[in-house]
Amino acid sequence: MQNGKNKTLSFGLMVGALGIVYGDIGTSPLYALKEAFFGIYHLERNPGNVLGLLSLFFWSLMIIVTIKYIGLIMRADNHGEGGIFALLALIRQGRAKKFVSAGIGVAILIGAALLYSDGVITPAISVLSAVEGLNVVTSSLTGFVVPITVVILIGLFSIQRRGSGKVGSLFGPIMIIWFLVLAVLGLPQIFLHPEVLGALSPLPAINFIFMYGWKTMFFLGAVVLCVTGAEALYADMGHFGRRSITAVWLTLVYPALVINYFGQGARLLSAGEIPNEHLFYSLAPSWALIPLVILSTMATIIASQALISGAFSLTSQATALGVLPRLKTIHTNAKVEGQIYMPFVNLTLLVGCIFLVINFKTSGALAAAYGVAVTGAMVVTTAAFYLLARHQWHWPIYIVGPIGLVLLIIDITFFAANLLKITKGGYIPLVIAVCLFFIMHAWQWGRKRVTHAYAELPGLTVNELIEAKQNNKEHLLHRSVVVMASRPIFDKSDRIPVALDSFCHKWGSAIPKHVILFNVSFVNKPRVSRTDRYKITILHEDPEIGTVSFVQVFYGYMQTPFIRDVLEELKEKKKIHIPADPSKWLVLVGAERFTSRPRRLLDRIRLAVFRSIMMVSKPVTSYLGLGSDPQVAIETVNI
Repeated sequence: MQNGKNKTLSFGLMVGALGIVYGDIGTSPLYALKEAFFGIYHLERNPGNVLGLLSLFFWSLMIIVTIKYIGLIMRADNHGEGGIFALLALIRQGRAKKFVSAGIGVAILIGAALLYSDGVITPAISVLSAVEGLNVVTSSLTGFVVPITVVILIGLFSIQRRGSGKVGSLFGPIMIIWFLVLAVLGLPQIFLHPEVLGALSPLPAINFIFMYGWKTMFFLGAVVLCVTGAEALYADMGHFGRRSITAVWLTLVYPALVINYFGQGARLLSAGEIPNEHLFYSLAPSWALIPLVILSTMATIIASQALISGAFSLTSQATALGVLPRLKTIHTNAKVEGQIYMPFVNLTLLVGCIFLVINFKTSGALAAAYGVAVTGAMVVTTAAFYLLARHQWHWPIYIVGPIGLVLLIIDITFFAANLLKITKGGYIPLVIAVCLFFIMHAWQWGRKRVTHAYAELPGLTVNELIEAKQNNKEHLLHRSVVVMASRPIFDKSDRIPVALDSFCHKWGSAIPKHVILFNVSFVNKPRVSRTDRYKITILHEDPEIGTVSFVQVFYGYMQTPFIRDVLEELKEKKKIHIPADPSKWLVLVGAERFTSRPRRLLDRIRLAVFRSIMMVSKPVTSYLGLGSDPQVAIETVNI
C-alpha cells in the first residue's frame, strides 16, 4: 500500500473515503441538534438559541475538523498511516525527554481506551437513532424500536467475519446518496427561513455564550455530538490518503452537514409542531419517511462498520506495540493487507452495544453517555501532536505554542462539558475506558515482569551450547530446530533462549544439530517490505556439529507475522540450513508459569488480570502462523 501522503487524488479514493471515513460524523445530524432542544437540555425554540447553537455547530466543525484534523493532525503520518498509535510510534522516534515521552505514552493508552469505548457507543446510538424514525411513521411501532435495533446489531456483527471487502464497494455510493439527501432536506427549510444564514458568523455563538455564561457548558455537551467521528479521518488516512479525505470534506461532507443543520435550525424557527420531537425526520415530507428511515439505517450501519473495523485495526496495532496480548486474527482478504477480523473483539463490542441499547432504550438517553470518550481522545491527540511538532518537527515555540494552547483549551472545554453528563450516563464510557486502560497496563506490567524474570534465570550462552554440541557429537538430533527468542542474539556470549535451555535439560545430551534462533521484532512504522524483512547472523558453522544461526524478522505494527512464509523463503534461498520437508522442522516455544505471589495487593490484582488475559490471548504459535500447519512439529516448553 502506498503511503497516505503520496496517494494521488482519485474519484475511487474519494468514494471510498465517503463510505468509511465519514460514516460516523455524517450520521450525527440524526441526533446532535435534536439533543440540544429535545434532549436533557430542552432549550427554548427562539432565534437567539437557534442561531447561537447553529453558529457553535458551524465553527466547531470548522475548527476541530477542518483546521485541527485536516489542516494539522493529518500532517503527522507514520509512513502514510495515522491514528493514535501512529502518534505513539512517532513520539518514540523523537527526541522528547524520557519522562515526557513516558507520560504521553500513558496518555495515549488512556486515549486508546476511550476510543474503544467510543466503538461500543457509536454503533448503539447510530442504529438506535435511525430506527427511531419508525416513531415518526406511526406511534404503534414504538415498542419495536429496541428489538429491531438489537436484531440489526446482531446482524451487523455477525457479518464481520466475511470482511468488509465484499460490501465496501457499496458503502461509498450509499453515502453519496446520504449526503446529497442531507443537503436536499435542508435547503427548502433554509429558503423559508434564510435568517439562519446569520449563524455563519461567530457573533451568534459569542452572544449565546455571553447570554448563558457558565451554563453554556451544559449545551456544549450537545454541540460536541456534531464532531464525533473526527478521529476517523486521522485513523483511516493510510487507506485513502490526506488529499482524498480533504477533498471529500471540503466539497461534499462539510457543505452537506452545514446545510442540513441549518435546515434543522430553520425548522425550529417555524411555528410547526415537530412529530415525536424527532427534528431530523421532520424535514422530510410524509411520503418520504419510510425511504428516509431505510436510508438512515443503512448509513448508520456503514458508520458503525467503520468503528468496528477501526477497533480491529486498533487492537492489531496495540498488539504489535506490546500494549495488548495476541488475539485470534483472521485475514478476510488475501490480496489486501489490513482487512482483518478478530472474533473476541467483535463479540465484546456486540455484547457492549446490546447492553447499552437495552438499558438506555432511546438515542436521547444514550446521547448523554456519548461525547466523553470522543473529547477525551481529542485532548490526548492534541497534546501528542504538540510534542511531535515541537520536539521532532522542531516547530518554533511561538507558532506551535499558541496553536496547541488554543486547541487544547477547546478540547478540554468540550471534555469538561461532557463530564457534566456523568450522572446522566456519561459514566459509561469512563467505566469502559478505565477497565480497558487497566487491562493494557496490567499486560505491560506482566510482560515487564516476565522479561525481568528471564534475565535472572541461569542459562547457557551460545558458546556453551557449541561446546556441548562438540562434546556430544554422536548424540546430536539430526534435525533443524527453530527456537523463538524474545530478544536479539548477535554474539556468541549472548544467552540462548530459556526454551532451548530447558529442552536440552529435558532430553539430556540430545542437542539439535542445526539451531535457528528466531526473533520477531516490531518497528515503529506501519509496514516493512519483504526485501527488508529479515536479517541473518551465522553464529557458528561446522560440518560435523551443524550450525547455530540467528534470524531477526521485522514487521510493522500494521502487519501480522507469518513465520512459515519466512522459513519457506529462507529455505528456497538456502540462506540457512532448513530441511526441505517441513515435517523435519521443530519449533520450540516457551510457556511461562507463575510460581510466586506478589506481596502488594495492587500487584496481586495486576497478576490476576495478567493471568486472565493470557487465558484468552492467542497462543504464540498461532499468532506467528505456525499453529495451523499440521506438518510442522511444535513443542511448548514450560519455563
